[in-house]
Amino acid sequence: MTMNPRQGPGTRARIGSMSMCFLVVVGLVGCSTDDARPAGEAGDSGGPAATVTVRLLAHDSWAASDGIFDPLLEQGIDVEVITGGDAGSLANSIVLDRENPQADVVYGVDNTFVGRALENDAFAVREYDLTNVVPELLAEVDTERIVPIDYGDVCVNFDEAWFAEREISPPTSIDDLIDSTYSGLTVVQDANLSSPGLAFLLATTERNPTGWEQWWSAFVSNDALVVPDWTTAWAEFSAGGDDGARPIVVSYASSPPVDVLYSDPPRDTTRIGVVDDGCFRQIEYAGVLRNARHDDAAADVVQFLLSERFQTDIPLNMFVWPSNRLVPEPDLFARFALHPSDPIVLTSAAIEERRDRVLEAWTDIVLS
Repeated sequence: MTMNPRQGPGTRARIGSMSMCFLVVVGLVGCSTDDARPAGEAGDSGGPAATVTVRLLAHDSWAASDGIFDPLLEQGIDVEVITGGDAGSLANSIVLDRENPQADVVYGVDNTFVGRALENDAFAVREYDLTNVVPELLAEVDTERIVPIDYGDVCVNFDEAWFAEREISPPTSIDDLIDSTYSGLTVVQDANLSSPGLAFLLATTERNPTGWEQWWSAFVSNDALVVPDWTTAWAEFSAGGDDGARPIVVSYASSPPVDVLYSDPPRDTTRIGVVDDGCFRQIEYAGVLRNARHDDAAADVVQFLLSERFQTDIPLNMFVWPSNRLVPEPDLFARFALHPSDPIVLTSAAIEERRDRVLEAWTDIVLS
């Protein structure tokens, strides 16, 4: 799940929350009606086509610059953004509503849950221009139904100052977290409720396929704190800005640039280190929903999400990397974000095969 700058480190907002949906109308021009014609179709008098409103369902961490969709308005497409929970919530809602979807396009269902939506035929088949998409992101992806919009890495973060002041070496691997040196220092998210929590669980199963259950038993015995969501975890983190006491947290490889950008008073250094081990790559997708009201215009919106204009807007708004390979990395990312040397990359099919099984076992171990 992406990191909203208005919901970044040091704030009390949610990455992947379960809040109620609300509507945000994007764009200052609009004359859309429920019976508007599809974009490009002339009116009865042969004049300009009526504006079509395309509803885009996104995760709660959605953030974009004002006027980002103005080029689509020029094509007669007004975009209305509806936010509705984290990746799991989005996947569940589009599956349940697939016969009568509340939106035309969905953005933000990631590889941990998109397999569920694909298996339940929630997406329409469309054709997209994927020329400039990072090739690795297209591997084993049903690109007739979904396209990768961005990616990021869920990694273990630590408070550099906390460890330096106590002359304790910070962890360098996820296996360090079960060492007694780090007893009572780590906070993680509930894998049943949180997108980064599930990503971290999947990372441990991939790093230790036959012994991950024993690892989690040892982790819990090492006084790890499990909380419902990212917001709560970050509040418990000693560098999170809320007087937290734990110097290790599961968060993102992009936490350091967020820490610098939103520092108060301003700093040009980060307090946050990132463990370059066990980082799980999350890939977020977009697609036209089956039975969308305006499917042609919806496909144009998905294509726009891949454009350089929108992709350039992604990093410093949602703090993930764009999928368009032509978009340069912002200096803040280049200086402070971790680029994991060996990120864990799982296909949606591989995740779908193991997710429910490992969640059941994890719940028995951790929450019993």
